[in-house]
Amino acid sequence: MQVSGLRVTNEMIYQKVIEGVFGRLMAILIGVIIWDKRTAMEKTEAKMKEKYKLEQLLRLLEALRELAKEATKVTKVLHSFYLL
Repeated sequence: MQVSGLRVTNEMIYQKVIEGVFGRLMAILIGVIIWDKRTAMEKTEAKMKEKYKLEQLLRLLEALRELAKEATKVTKVLHSFYLL
């Protein structure tokens, strides 16, 4: 009887060790996934901000070109910077 009781105890210990290892691996995996997502979001956010700034500059340039059609001073300035 004692031998079978000892076997169950050893099996239970092995099971707990395996559960612990598996649980820690899952926790590490979830941490890596969250870290990777955050990193990817930061890179995407930086690209979007850069794209937004570029779009604003292009709209400003288009507005200046429209203004240059009526104002000769603006036309001269844009020509001096090779923007028209």
